[in-house]
Amino acid sequence: MATILLQPGEVFEHFHSEPSLTVLVQGTVEAELTGQVVLLEPGKPLPVPAKTPHSITNIGAQVAEVSCVGTGATLQHRAPD
Repeated sequence: MATILLQPGEVFEHFHSEPSLTVLVQGTVEAELTGQVVLLEPGKPLPVPAKTPHSITNIGAQVAEVSCVGTGATLQHRAPD
């Protein structure tokens, strides 16, 4: 499991080597996955397929905490295009 803390306005682009679940712990964030933008709800997991680039954006005024959970998944920053 990886825990990500995002400052207000911060965007975190990455992918996982294995399928994973992204879960909002606290704050207000949007996730972009395969061209779709989703407002994450606390405790409701977002399934992410393996090797699928996606981003998480803190759209709130407070620090947001997100957990990425997977079986043996490694978190890798997405390289700029």
